[in-house]
Parts: sequence; C-alpha cells; structure tokens
Amino acid sequence: MTDTASTPPSRGSVHLRASWWWSRHDDLANRQLADILARHGHSCADITAPDAVDAALRAAVQNDDALGEVAEWIETTSTRRGGSGIQNLRHSLGGFTDYLTRTLDEKPVTAKTLRECAQ
Repeated sequence: MTDTASTPPSRGSVHLRASWWWSRHDDLANRQLADILARHGHSCADITAPDAVDAALRAAVQNDDALGEVAEWIETTSTRRGGSGIQNLRHSLGGFTDYLTRTLDEKPVTAKTLRECAQ
C-alpha cells in the first residue's frame, strides 16, 4: 500500500483540473481563483479570457505554494458544487444577485422568502 497523502499533485494535473473548473463559469469560484493567482503574482487582467487564465495558471503551478492553493481551490470548488461540472446559473453571482433582487423586491418579505434566500 502506498501513502498518497504525502504525494504532491502533479503540476500538469492541477493546471488541467483548474482550467476545467474555471471553464464551468462559476463566478464565485473564478473570483477565488483570480485572488489566488494575484496573491502569487500571476494576476490576469481578464478572468474571463481563456488565454489570460491559461497563462496565469501555467506560471502559478510552477510555484509550490501557489500549486498547493490552486489544488485546494479545485477540491473546495468540486465539493461546493457536489462534483457537478454542469454549468448552472445557480453558481453565477449575477444569477444570485438577480434572484435576490427580484425576491427581495416583493412586498412584503415573508418567512418563506427569507428561507429561500438563506438556501
């Protein structure tokens, strides 16, 4: 039996998995990724531009600290989304904002509305 806990993730694997999760258009996750990249000096001017994100990820995974943070981001994103890579508006900050605005603009704010917002 091998001890996989001490084996660091491969740079190529982290780069590919991060690119895949980024391409799911999850605004919250992508903002977190942009923060990680910027913290390690690999900011991309446009987090929506595939070439910019790819270049920043390629550079970032060469740094062990950034590699670990990006790998953790992958696991966190995967867990939050239940492993689902399906593009879903529920994972869009714009979708959340629009939903909450429409819901909270209803008069009066009911207990049901508050429960829905909490979910």
